[in-house]
Amino acid sequence: MSNETPVDQFKADIAAMRVKEANVGLEKAMRIVGGLLMILGAVLAVFAIVTTLNAELVKNAQPTVTGPAEQRDAIVYGVSGIVFAVIGATLFLRFSFGAYLRYWLARLVFEQQRKS
Repeated sequence: MSNETPVDQFKADIAAMRVKEANVGLEKAMRIVGGLLMILGAVLAVFAIVTTLNAELVKNAQPTVTGPAEQRDAIVYGVSGIVFAVIGATLFLRFSFGAYLRYWLARLVFEQQRKS
């Protein structure tokens, strides 16, 4: 009979599986990048709304040349903001869930070994 505790046995089993360790620094950096991209997307969307509202479409009962051009620029800003926000949310969720699911799986395996 060995003097190993269940925790020691669990660590030995994980080491025997040769599971690649998580790169915590990379995961944290990617969560931060994802959060910053979401914020950038929101800022670009607000900027697009403000640009559209400030576009002078008609001046002295005559259509202006710069109004539609400003609106087209605002559309580009708005779409870019949406793209950045979606990419940021995807990065943030992927690396947040990765850390959580890794913890959940280790806990599940540990509980199963403890029961048997």
